[in-house]
Amino acid sequence: MTTVDIEVEVAAQKSLRLLGYYDDSDLIDAVEGIDHDVLVVGGGQTGITIAYALRRAGVRRVSVIDATAEESERAWRTKARMRALRTAKTVSGLELGVPALGFEAWYEGIHGPGAFDDRPRISRPMNSILSRPVRV
Repeated sequence: MTTVDIEVEVAAQKSLRLLGYYDDSDLIDAVEGIDHDVLVVGGGQTGITIAYALRRAGVRRVSVIDATAEESERAWRTKARMRALRTAKTVSGLELGVPALGFEAWYEGIHGPGAFDDRPRISRPMNSILSRPVRV
């Protein structure tokens, strides 16, 4: 990770902390012998977004599983036919209304203020910023 990558990550983690994302209180009572309340199958953008939304709703024990161990081996990197997303840059995505987690914040953190204005579309998926462990 570069210094810029770390700064972007720190800003995102601060936003999550301020939202109570790391709070250990749970909406669902624990059941002995079970390490999760919800199991999300698939560690791609949709799976990570679902896990994030559940955590924001107060469900703390969420597990995400995927058939591959590394993000670089998942479908977007290996089987998807698009070389870039064609998503309009004004569309809200997995950040669920938290600007520091969005593509614009990440892109300008890497490329500098105003760089996002020159992009016609979002060009990469954003799975890593939420730091959800994905089990194989």
